[in-house]
Amino acid sequence: MTARAHSYEVLEIANLVVSPDGAYGAVIAMHCPGGQRVQLVLPPQQLAQLEGLLDRANLEQMER
Repeated sequence: MTARAHSYEVLEIANLVVSPDGAYGAVIAMHCPGGQRVQLVLPPQQLAQLEGLLDRANLEQMER
């Protein structure tokens, strides 16, 4: 069975909480249209993966 993907338009990043020691990853709270709120919970490994992807994207933009 294939997992269903969910897409949300994010109006605002409301909050970011990162574990001080990195053991618990991070939670990103977002506001979406219609007053919907979404929390993205990232375990440490996925947080590191996201950081790497953002770093690479930033470097690519700087090279342009």
